Amino acid sequence: METSFKIRPSVSGSSNSLDYGSGRVRKRAEGAKNPRSGPGYLNRRKLHIATSNVQTLSRDEKLLELEEELQHIKWDVVGLSEVRRKTEKQIELKSGNLLYHQGNNEYALGGVGFLINKKHIKNIVDIGSISPRVIYLTLRLNNRYSLKIVQVSAPASNSTEEEIDIFYEDASKALSIKSQFTILMGDFNAKAGQKEDEAEICVGTYGYGERNERGAKMIEFTLQNGLYVMNTFFKIQIENGPGQVRTELPRTR
Repeated sequence: METSFKIRPSVSGSSNSLDYGSGRVRKRAEGAKNPRSGPGYLNRRKLHIATSNVQTLSRDEKLLELEEELQHIKWDVVGLSEVRRKTEKQIELKSGNLLYHQGNNEYALGGVGFLINKKHIKNIVDIGSISPRVIYLTLRLNNRYSLKIVQVSAPASNSTEEEIDIFYEDASKALSIKSQFTILMGDFNAKAGQKEDEAEICVGTYGYGERNERGAKMIEFTLQNGLYVMNTFFKIQIENGPGQVRTELPRTR
């Protein structure tokens, strides 16, 4: 096994505590306060936040591979799609990093999660899930401000309109949780494409290709919530080798 499970105290006043390896899994997730939160504010430093469709973390070997890959980059929080682990759990790994995931109670398909760098565990204010497709994490930035990160994984392209509507309703619930700053990220199974109208202030100059139906739904949701599709606002530079850099337009998914 590449992970170790540590039992931490239940949240005071809550009858539906998270499972920290004790075997108690609540049926309905509404978040949990961090019993170890305290000083350790993030003062004037960059946060490196990423999102990735990992395909699967169902085996501990896959989780170890992910941590090894992350050693090559700067990272603080990674949002995860397609975790493929059952139910909701919060696990402190041997590395000291924290894995939180929410999956289906019946089978190990889909699911979302967060991998949180060990240096930020003390800054966790709240962490929880709305559904197996939508989870949230609130980090204390300082004694006045907090950052909420929402990780999502939208239904597949062959899903019904009802499933899509439920997904966006769940995302709206996560956005309604109080914080000063918000990042919504993950796998939307949508293509924003290029800006089609000047009123679409949420889309930048560097949108790529044509927008599909799912993309139109995502743009509508983005405008309604005062958000921006940030990877349409900049070009991506990729290093091919020593002295060789190419520029690519980002592709919103």
